[in-house]
Amino acid sequence: MKGRSEHNTAFYIETILMIVSFVAVILVLTNVFGLGKLESAKARDLTSAVRIAETAAEAFAAAEGPAELADLLGGEPLVTLASASSQSTVPERDRLPAMIFSAYDADLNQVPEEGCAYWLVVSWEPVKGTEQSNGAVLAEGTIKVYKTADPEKDPVYTLQTKTYIPEVQP
Repeated sequence: MKGRSEHNTAFYIETILMIVSFVAVILVLTNVFGLGKLESAKARDLTSAVRIAETAAEAFAAAEGPAELADLLGGEPLVTLASASSQSTVPERDRLPAMIFSAYDADLNQVPEEGCAYWLVVSWEPVKGTEQSNGAVLAEGTIKVYKTADPEKDPVYTLQTKTYIPEVQP
């Protein structure tokens, strides 16, 4: 009987080791899949932010001022950051630093602020010393896309761009 008892003990030990191994493998795979889902969500947010910023950069290049940029983006020029200079030959409202805000849903459609998934912030600032006698000027902008759920954190994506605004026709 002693030989049979040793076989049973070995069987139980092997069974316990196999169960512990399977549980460890299951825990590792669950962790891998959980991290994969988290990384997939981050990648989706980054892809959406890049698409929003790309659209904003194209609008920035096409606009001749913050008012036109706000129209193209469907947003609001919420803040004008400086006062007008009386010596300029160009429309002042288009040559002042400004911030434009716009909200997007998860499908990248523009929506009102409430319930939006992404928040776009575009700064418009003429580069000092680049204004020509004909009124042409270089403007630079910073485009930031935030995840609305955590606007206090760093932006999901940031893009720097510049555009040359040609002379203003009288």
